[in-house]
Amino acid sequence: MLPFFMAGWQSGGLRVLPFLLALLMFLLAGCRLPKGDPEGGARVWTRPATLVALIFAFGLMLVLVALPLIENDALEYAAVARFLAKEGNLQRYPMVVADPDSGLYAPSIHPPLFHLALVWGHAWFGENVYLGQRLIALWSAVGATYVVGAVAAREGRQASVYAMLLLTVTPFWLSSVAGYGIDAMRIALFTAAVASIVVVIDAPTPRRGASVGLVNGLAMWTHGIGILAPAFAGTALLALMPVARKWRVMVAFGLTASLSGGGWLLRNLWMFGSAIGDDWPAANWPALAFELDLAVRRGLFTLPGQIIQGALRPWTDVGLFGPVFWIALLAPLLALRQPRAALAVAVIVVFGFTTLALFSVATGSLLVVKNPRYVLTVAPFAAVAAGIVCARLVRTGAAPRRGVQGLLALALLWAAVNLGIRSYGLADLRLALSGQERGFLQKPRFTGGPLLAQLHALNNGRVLSFRPPEVAIYSGHPWIDHFDPRLKALHSSDVTTAATWLGRQGVRFALLPDYSPVTHGRSILGFLLADPRWAEPLAMHRGARLFRLRDSPAAIECAPQALGVTVATYVRRGLGDVLAGVLGIPHLRRLLPGHEPHAVPATAFDWSSANMGELEVVLKQPFEGRFVATLQLAGSGVFAVDAIIGGDDGKTSEIRLIDSLADPNSRAVLGQWQTSFGRKLSALRIKPLAPASGRIELHDVSVCRVAER
Repeated sequence: MLPFFMAGWQSGGLRVLPFLLALLMFLLAGCRLPKGDPEGGARVWTRPATLVALIFAFGLMLVLVALPLIENDALEYAAVARFLAKEGNLQRYPMVVADPDSGLYAPSIHPPLFHLALVWGHAWFGENVYLGQRLIALWSAVGATYVVGAVAAREGRQASVYAMLLLTVTPFWLSSVAGYGIDAMRIALFTAAVASIVVVIDAPTPRRGASVGLVNGLAMWTHGIGILAPAFAGTALLALMPVARKWRVMVAFGLTASLSGGGWLLRNLWMFGSAIGDDWPAANWPALAFELDLAVRRGLFTLPGQIIQGALRPWTDVGLFGPVFWIALLAPLLALRQPRAALAVAVIVVFGFTTLALFSVATGSLLVVKNPRYVLTVAPFAAVAAGIVCARLVRTGAAPRRGVQGLLALALLWAAVNLGIRSYGLADLRLALSGQERGFLQKPRFTGGPLLAQLHALNNGRVLSFRPPEVAIYSGHPWIDHFDPRLKALHSSDVTTAATWLGRQGVRFALLPDYSPVTHGRSILGFLLADPRWAEPLAMHRGARLFRLRDSPAAIECAPQALGVTVATYVRRGLGDVLAGVLGIPHLRRLLPGHEPHAVPATAFDWSSANMGELEVVLKQPFEGRFVATLQLAGSGVFAVDAIIGGDDGKTSEIRLIDSLADPNSRAVLGQWQTSFGRKLSALRIKPLAPASGRIELHDVSVCRVAER
């Protein structure tokens, strides 16, 4: 918060302040926690633990510093921080009204701590705020690892090392640290705040309760989910403290936590009627069905899906969360047999969050389970619990030491492979350190990079962006956000009205990511981009597409093309398919024996995704050039329409025209594209993306070839 509380924050003298604060944090991190294990105390700075942390820090540093910002949230935080640094105050945060000059619209009402930390990055590195975000993520990730080691060290050095390793090898933790700087910071501060109550449990005094309450209150400034820090800390204090001093300590804890962290929440309640969350009006527009679309795509459409894919996902998605949550399942039993503060707190946090997620599902809300990054918040405590479990099992001989070490080695290999795949073809230390962030656009694996570079070069007119933060950071082009509240009226209008309004706003381009947001798949904007009179395809890269929008309709005709055979991929149903359909969990098809696909002829009107899988509509005569595909579909699942483009070399590629949520009543969807030189449109492929959520039926299909009159 310091940048806006101190005058002249841009001056060079104040730049030393964050470094002094960081040094103080570093020195405090080396302090002992009260001893809790007779085998050797709780000293954090053991050689093995330090070695683990240093190796982790070095490897993660190379990845973090060298990778471009790609994830939507990371880009949005960078864009907002740059705007706040320019404004020099918080008067327009949160940005519930789009900035008229740039088009920046960011109505998230989360506390601004991470944004302001990035503002310091501007003070240090100038426009290279990206390096500041990476270094914050690195520092936070290493800090979280040390806190995990500090808490687990109360059970001995072995537990400390196991816990640090188990957090380090969690694939989703590594990918989130690499992709989202905010996750590393909020999780590190949440972990440190809640873990600090161990000191109070061992020696409960009102003074310590107030100190820990202050820390937990400050943790609420990182993110809306930070409100869970005092909630879990308070629950653990109530459950574990001696009764004699409980209420005096709890009052001190509650007062300081509320006073230090409640200000922003009260502000949100006063201004927006909600303490946490996002003030996105578009999420409530009936035409978009935003929440329903999200639930179906993430496998949360059915109650079993919400439980297995949502509340219990740390255990059902081992590829994402690794072994740490499974090992932690034994922690409650050990906590009952040998109740010690460190393990008891970890159990309360991990299983408390799971209980909260199940309660959310039971009340019909997806708030807690809709994003797996939420449950990642408690992963450090799962690592503490799992590390202590491993240490106790090895110590008692219940598990062989080499077996535990082998499991950790396999998990480390899996995490390294995941991080390597993420980094391959993208990481570039020279570009990252130089601040020439647009140089990453030339990386072949940077989806849409050439399109953003093209927009930067054109530099005329605004762009209708369906992923605005990347336009803000990488193109510098003024834009209109696809969620801008001013667009609401367009969704009940027609193509001509929408095109005319956008033209008056100076919009000359539209940029689609490699997927279809609801504002494209279920919106008049999708019809606009599929209308050759108003929209012209310019370029595509890895599924991302760039269109030029016209000021007035062009004289265009679209000649219908004859369709040939249709071929459905018949799926012989097995155990995996049956369970996927009953439970609403599509990935069970991959985990269990099930389908044996093979192609069979079918008429388009006999096809449905429930019993025949994908459908391919083949043109009698492939052609080169611009085309529009129109389909009439109905159902309850998510579908995608791909254009099959081939050439004389025999190679084919698929171009995603649209993906969307089907409606019970039949509705039309359209997609427009243009083949490159020497390539021809040969077929359309309609496929279900979330087949377990229902069936999709095709009622009609047509393809026309675009030509000027």
